[in-house]
Amino acid sequence: MNGEVYPIGYQPEVEQTLPTGLVGCFTTPCFPAVGSAQHNIQTGTGDPWYGGPQGVWTGKLDERLGYSGRGYGSASRGSTVNSPFKQNIIGSLSYVTGSHNVKVGFEQSWSWEKTARNSNANLVQLYGDDANPFGNTADFITASFPQAEQNLADGLAVGLIGAPEQVRIYNDPATRHNTLPYEFGFYLQDSWTIDRLTINYGARVDIAKTEVMGGASPQGRFVPSTLFGPGGIELLDIPKWGPDFSPRFSLAYDLRGDGRTALKLGMNRYPAAYGLSSLANIFQPRQRAQENRLWNDIALDQATGLLPAGCSRLSPGGCANPYGTNGDNIAQDWEIGATSNDGFGIRSVNAPSVDLHRGYNDLFTVGIQQEVRPGLSVSAEFRRRWVRDPQKSDNVLRNFSDFSQVAYTLPAPYVGTAPVYNIDGAAAALVDELVNNLVDADGSYRNRYTGFELSFQGRLQGGGTVFGGWSMDSPGTSWFSGGGVTDNCGLVREEQDDPNQQRFCDGFAYPTPYRHEFKISGSYPLPWWDLRAAGTFLSNAGGYAGDQFRETQQITRTTTSYSAPFYTADNCTGDCVLGAPIMTTANGGVTVPRIGTSTSQIGDYVLLPGNSVKFPPYWTQLDASLAKTFDFGRVRWEVMAQGFNLMNVGFEQNYRSSRSTAAGRQSSVAEYARQIFNGRIMRLSTTARW
Repeated sequence: MNGEVYPIGYQPEVEQTLPTGLVGCFTTPCFPAVGSAQHNIQTGTGDPWYGGPQGVWTGKLDERLGYSGRGYGSASRGSTVNSPFKQNIIGSLSYVTGSHNVKVGFEQSWSWEKTARNSNANLVQLYGDDANPFGNTADFITASFPQAEQNLADGLAVGLIGAPEQVRIYNDPATRHNTLPYEFGFYLQDSWTIDRLTINYGARVDIAKTEVMGGASPQGRFVPSTLFGPGGIELLDIPKWGPDFSPRFSLAYDLRGDGRTALKLGMNRYPAAYGLSSLANIFQPRQRAQENRLWNDIALDQATGLLPAGCSRLSPGGCANPYGTNGDNIAQDWEIGATSNDGFGIRSVNAPSVDLHRGYNDLFTVGIQQEVRPGLSVSAEFRRRWVRDPQKSDNVLRNFSDFSQVAYTLPAPYVGTAPVYNIDGAAAALVDELVNNLVDADGSYRNRYTGFELSFQGRLQGGGTVFGGWSMDSPGTSWFSGGGVTDNCGLVREEQDDPNQQRFCDGFAYPTPYRHEFKISGSYPLPWWDLRAAGTFLSNAGGYAGDQFRETQQITRTTTSYSAPFYTADNCTGDCVLGAPIMTTANGGVTVPRIGTSTSQIGDYVLLPGNSVKFPPYWTQLDASLAKTFDFGRVRWEVMAQGFNLMNVGFEQNYRSSRSTAAGRQSSVAEYARQIFNGRIMRLSTTARW
């Protein structure tokens, strides 16, 4: 099958055409001659691919206005076209005797996938919480928008956007081609009944192989055309998976011999999902890459590649403006900071370990099922899942000793200081990745899901059905989505080689209370006009599996300052200087060359871990329907009236958690919902069958 997949927010009509004869800037910043063609093409009156007037065609993520999940302007990544193809052969054979039910079967698939991604200007512009110093606005924001709250409180234009902080660079046009010559599974199972005991046992064996295909990638704004394969970048021979052995075992015991009470137990192993790209992309040099770089919408100094001496990003009136583009809301080549990756867009050389193997999950369940009366049963089940032997990529040329530590003052209401680690410039350029598994033998990695469910199901007199129950799970996880409470300190140590990522890496070291969910659903034929009513009510723990409702602070290398509301004279003491750059102050007044492993930022520095103290609010949902069936000869018509979210609850599906603290919302959009569930929806439908 072939098809196009557009990211959220993408509209095909706003994608601009790549300029003919595009001149790349492969090592930012670039400084063309003032008045040259390469200067003029990037201005508001130049080629719209670079942004157009006020950068209308480029994607934007804005912390001040709350658009930090889905952007505004053009799509946050442009267009992505996926062209997948897959074939499957499945077969099985069963043999049934009086006490045995034996089944043997296999599954075989072949597949390939081609992916191409493009984007306007090959970047997305990122804005912070501070007010835009150039007065740039998002014209679609009105006073009725919740995003206008901060600006209204400050007496500023309702649509005033945040101050420019960074751009997210893409190596577009990015292409890749992966193939899966085979993914084969063979299984044998038996169900053996011995009096009141039923034993289910079996095993499955899996093997698989994937490959990456060569070819030339086209030139983009920030990457040159590159040949992959013979005569170009080497393509590695990817290891084959398997044979991987997965045992399956379960028991069911009729406790009283009357078929009403059953004790159940299961112990099973499942290999980690393989998929078309999961392993291939680890060794795929045609990497679809992105990187954040400095951008303040101000021309940089040609000698330093930084803001000119004496130039302030929040008070740019005195900044040199040789190109006349400061504050035009377009990210030009001469405004974009340096890269932290000299091989940007090409995956660094990886080497598979001889011990590399597929990880797996071990699942354990134990429960009881009781028939309360004919047609009504109650079940209780305890569940435990362990995730074993995850893959890791260890840069063998780097370790924690390559980082130096500085301390910065924590924002209110937190007290004291916290460590931030900066990598040595020479060590940052050393890359030799070894791909292996983090084996759980020494306890350096734990990923454990725990859950319990109490449920009921039954048939009602008159032909109705009902089922429902209560469950509790490890926070931020679910039985179906996988995952669990994780101690990934060992994985971070090996894979990230960045001590900044060690903060709160052990989820077992702080409270992770269980979250509870309730659900009841049923249907019933009404005694009037052959109508059938149905409904569902649920109360969910909020958010989705894996959500991390945490508190963070983003710290950039040179621009983030000790400023209100997070810092005042009460908590900014000692080495803290109000208004001074955080990292420069922490480094004794010297500008740090890097922060973390990046030239621009550490990202979100975690102040409070997720799934511990703060959680998304519970949400409730009520759905109902009423249906009637009409028979007209050989045609059967069903007419149905449905109502979704009848209580019109606008619960959060996605939310912001950065730049907020336990003292409350210190930014007007902190913890605001990025996306809420659809309001009440009524639908009338009909279906004909013949």
